[in-house]
Amino acid sequence: EYREAVALSQRVHSLALTAGDPTLEVHASGLLGVTYAVQGQHDLAVQWFERGIAVCERHGDALARTLFLLDPEISMRANAGGGLVMLGRADQAREYLRLSLARCDRIGQPIARMVALWGGCTIHMLLDDVDAVDRYSGELGKLVEATGLRQGLGPGLWMRGWVEMRRGKHEEGYAHIMEGLASHEKLGMHGGLPIVLGFAAEALARAGRAKEAEQKCVESLELVERIGERGMHDTKRG
Repeated sequence: EYREAVALSQRVHSLALTAGDPTLEVHASGLLGVTYAVQGQHDLAVQWFERGIAVCERHGDALARTLFLLDPEISMRANAGGGLVMLGRADQAREYLRLSLARCDRIGQPIARMVALWGGCTIHMLLDDVDAVDRYSGELGKLVEATGLRQGLGPGLWMRGWVEMRRGKHEEGYAHIMEGLASHEKLGMHGGLPIVLGFAAEALARAGRAKEAEQKCVESLELVERIGERGMHDTKRG
């Protein structure tokens, strides 16, 4: 499916360039960026996100932004963050996050803020900055409570659990990680869950529950194979 998504998006991007349609170009660039990101091809993902961001910056309000449910500039900056960290470009990831949140303040789109805060959690989890993940996951939880954006409930819970686990509350952390995973699954959303199972395995290992931790690692790898998502798989090796 990911190969098909790449092929389709590349055709759309070519059509956008031929037609001189920046809105379509942004749509295709964002889709290519996300598709490469979940496959673990961080360099390609960031390249496509940067292409799309450049189009947003170049055309500004001339883009038909009302056609997007989610502001594309915020989405691409937020989604690029994890890949930038993986490529050793953490300062740029932080700057993208700053710009995303600043734009959220200007346009007042709750779903865009949800994605930006989720991106902030991801960036700082990769940087092992527990305090920052605590801050962003707390803001995400408050946003979900205020707006009812169910897509953000799972990430807020599993990031809260990750923080608890890193602060020595292993059992509480594990419970919140699994609660977040279950919430996401109920929405039919499985993207991102292999790494969440990795968090669960880490919490169990820290709690001294080695056999259960090993089983969660097996489940994570099985899900990777089933959905073809390898975007953050290498963060859990070893």
